[in-house]
Amino acid sequence: MEKKLYNDRGLLKWQGFLMSEHNSQLTEYLKRINTLAVQKEEMSEEDIHRELMHSYHKLRLALVQLNEVDNGLYAEDIEGMVTGFDEGHVHFNTVHGIVTVPLDSIRNVYIPEFRKWSEV
Repeated sequence: MEKKLYNDRGLLKWQGFLMSEHNSQLTEYLKRINTLAVQKEEMSEEDIHRELMHSYHKLRLALVQLNEVDNGLYAEDIEGMVTGFDEGHVHFNTVHGIVTVPLDSIRNVYIPEFRKWSEV
């Protein structure tokens, strides 16, 4: 019989790996729960269009809440700059890439106030 050079603990050696993976999944879940937004005021189509055009022409960041509810809560706002429009859709450039949204699914558009670094 061959003698082992170390005492194999079997599945115990994987426990740390599984625990860190579980922690990362739990962290992602909690982050998602905490990013669910409260309901914002529903804007008229004209106001939504005006704000989107302002973001497009002035190259400003827009925060967009969609009219989609999951278990009574709204999802995180889409944060990005409007890069274009086509056939009832708006294209946003976000940190996650280009996001395309149907115009009729937008509930609220907010453009944060721009402040120079010297005014902060």
